[in-house]
Amino acid sequence: MTLFDGFLNSSHSDCGKNGPETNEEMRKDAISLLAEELSLQKDVADDNLQRTKALITATKKTSSHYQKEAEKCNAGMETCEEAREKAEAGLIEELLEAELTIKEGQGIGTSCRLFPWILLLYKDVNLNDTDITNACKTKNLNFHN
Repeated sequence: MTLFDGFLNSSHSDCGKNGPETNEEMRKDAISLLAEELSLQKDVADDNLQRTKALITATKKTSSHYQKEAEKCNAGMETCEEAREKAEAGLIEELLEAELTIKEGQGIGTSCRLFPWILLLYKDVNLNDTDITNACKTKNLNFHN
């Protein structure tokens, strides 16, 4: 029997099992390994939480920015719509003035009726009888359609 065979036959796996000091040390090592593993998992979870909070903050900031831009856009649209309404009212006024000038030049009188060729010039303006009647009333004219 060689020295190597004797070494293999001796039970090294049982080494320290029966020794209370060695057994206690092995148990401490297992507990410290588990504690270290838990600590590492906690660090990873804390990092993930911190990254998530940073993403939420950035998302809120971006959302707030886009909300402000949308409010500016809506205000601009309202301003544009008001200007369009004023321009349309001014156009109706101009059409009536043009008609009066033409009628006075022809000696027709003070009735208010828009000529078709004037409407063709301003075909994008939606004039209805109510708009024309109201505009004529401001000029003390009678509307005939």
